[in-house]
Amino acid sequence: MIRREMRESLRFRFLSVIVIVLMIGTLVLSAVIAMNERRTLEHSLMTKAQGLASFIAKLSQDPLVLNDGIGLDAIVNDANRDEDVVYTVIHDAQGGLLTSQYASINIRSPRVQAILSGLSKDSELPEILAAIKREEAVRELTVPVAIDIKAIGSVTIGMTNYRIRQEVTKTVLFVIALNMVVAIVLGVALFVSSKKILLTPISELAHAAARLARGDASTQVTVKAAGELQTLIGSFNRMADDLRKTTVSKDYVDNIITSMRDALLVTSPTGAISRVNAAACYLLGKDETELIGTQMDRIIMDAAGGESSTVTEILQSSSLSGREKICLARNGKRVPVLFSASVMRDGEGEVLGTVCVAQDITRMKQAEAQLKSSSADLQEVNEELKSFAYIVSHDLRAPLVNIRGFSEELDRSLAEIGPCLEKHLPVLDEAEKKRIGPLLKQDIPEALGFIRSSVVRMDNQIGAILKLSRAGRRKLSPEPLQMGDLVRGILQTLTHQLESRTVAVTVGALPDLVADRTAMEQIFGNLLDNAVKYLDPGRAGEIAVTAEEGEREVMFHLQDNGRGMAQEDIPKAFEIFRRVGKQDVPGEGMGLAYVKALVRSMGGRIWCESGPGKGTTFSFTVPAGIATEVKGEEPISTFGQEGRPS
Repeated sequence: MIRREMRESLRFRFLSVIVIVLMIGTLVLSAVIAMNERRTLEHSLMTKAQGLASFIAKLSQDPLVLNDGIGLDAIVNDANRDEDVVYTVIHDAQGGLLTSQYASINIRSPRVQAILSGLSKDSELPEILAAIKREEAVRELTVPVAIDIKAIGSVTIGMTNYRIRQEVTKTVLFVIALNMVVAIVLGVALFVSSKKILLTPISELAHAAARLARGDASTQVTVKAAGELQTLIGSFNRMADDLRKTTVSKDYVDNIITSMRDALLVTSPTGAISRVNAAACYLLGKDETELIGTQMDRIIMDAAGGESSTVTEILQSSSLSGREKICLARNGKRVPVLFSASVMRDGEGEVLGTVCVAQDITRMKQAEAQLKSSSADLQEVNEELKSFAYIVSHDLRAPLVNIRGFSEELDRSLAEIGPCLEKHLPVLDEAEKKRIGPLLKQDIPEALGFIRSSVVRMDNQIGAILKLSRAGRRKLSPEPLQMGDLVRGILQTLTHQLESRTVAVTVGALPDLVADRTAMEQIFGNLLDNAVKYLDPGRAGEIAVTAEEGEREVMFHLQDNGRGMAQEDIPKAFEIFRRVGKQDVPGEGMGLAYVKALVRSMGGRIWCESGPGKGTTFSFTVPAGIATEVKGEEPISTFGQEGRPS
């Protein structure tokens, strides 16, 4: 554990970066110097070879003319005394070898001797030269032997790169050794200086932040720093001091939270639990110290067994209400709960964390299991399940009523106590005025505002759940409907929105059918309202309502050319309180979930096809009923832009 913490510390990582940078710099510099050194030595070697070959060519003119092989052997034998020369051969004008193998080869070289030892004694000069070129790094140079402008032969000299490699190796080793010494000295100096200027203040600030997170509001950072880091330390100290001052004003609210019967968990924006009440400790079988700092995703899990993050789900949707989750309590006990949550934000909209409420529904789940296993009538079971959301939502209102009542009582108390305290402020010293004044005028009203807004939001969500549950419990009253007239009536209520946005609406031939009027009005009303809301402002809006009639069902289509949505977002659009795409129009994410419930209550189904920038088509079915003759084949009404059919 200690080694792991050391490896993950800022000091270790900073030192590692310094070492890696200096090592890379050393290797790059060594490679550059090695390449430059090699090029210089190779150029020097070939210059030497050029001069030596030209000198041999000049000496070989007369022996070549006289065909004096002994003289030519003497010349190349003298040339081979140079330690850089591996072999020297002279050819006639036709390319024939004129020097002997013993004179042409530098047999004084130990490396050449080693090559010759591996060859047959009967090997000819070409075989020997080929073997040398295979085993030894040789750079070969050929110059002509000429009298006036007539070539009478050529001189070929082979130079070894062995000494060049030795020199380059020595240079590289020297550079690496020198750079390593410089790197160590520079790294130590840089680390020591940065430790005092940067690492130690950051380490102290991190430890202080950890103590503050554990509830030690008296935490202060005393280490000195410079520049922006000192500004950060000062800001942290002021924040800790402000937090300590405002803690007293929260005691009353804390008492309200503690008295709640449902489990309450408050998390940071990262999902770490920062506050729990007694009911949460009882539900999870753990004390407060065990829960504080724990990631909520480790104890609140998806009831369906999915791996999705609950915190991420809350932050993406801003709120959850009535979601079935699993609480992982002590000893691995899995407790089913009804889970609701909202995102806390400050006055500027920045996320402060989440507030979550969990209600133990173990008994309800047991009752549900008993209902599923009974020989009871299936219709009775379905009715019980339909009322489940209604019952739970109704029970959830009880803690909200308590919170709202206590917060209003606190507000009234503050209104009564505030003027009295303000009268006595002049007799207090300046320090007390500065401490008490913000508590009365800002901190306590702000805290109450957060509570009220959260209560209102959760109350709206519970109301939406109740509305959705009533949709499944409401008794349908089928009656003959002229669907063309019903849709046109809904469009009349949207006339202002359609005209202000120059939307063209085409209603095709719709069949008459027998269905519940209220349900059909609410289905089309929600779908048409959504189509108008989410039109693309960059182009003229178009909406079309059509239908297809089958033997057992009627299929309706509502198509628009609006913004559309991504394929992976389509299933989410039908979920309660889930909104997809850009959130620039008002709404709670309730409409499509309500439409889905209504369609299902009539024995139909609903689906969607969409694409970003391509528009959306919602399709749903209802049973065909008893009277379904389609009247006419032409569109029966249009609304909207001037110049279009009307």
